[in-house]
Amino acid sequence: MKGRYRFSIKKDDSGSGSRRSLYCFLASLAALAAGIVLSFVHRGNGPGYVGALGLCSLILAAFGLFSGLKQLKGPERGRLSPLAGTLLCGVIAIIWLVLIVSGI
Repeated sequence: MKGRYRFSIKKDDSGSGSRRSLYCFLASLAALAAGIVLSFVHRGNGPGYVGALGLCSLILAAFGLFSGLKQLKGPERGRLSPLAGTLLCGVIAIIWLVLIVSGI
């Protein structure tokens, strides 16, 4: 009777790339905030590194968006972190596009 019942507990393995979009969102948000603060400090006449921060933030948001979409198409592992990262990266990308278009 000792080995009659065998139960296996499946661990929640969300995979290594499932939180990548969230990390991209956090890095993009940090670059956005740093760019806004530096532009405010320089009273709107931001040097080249403010533009570089903005471009880096936009690229990170786009990478996080596509990475999250790729993870959502993958096998059923975890859907919460890729979905949240994808949505938040999409919001940051839209914010950057609005800032770029309003600046032109």
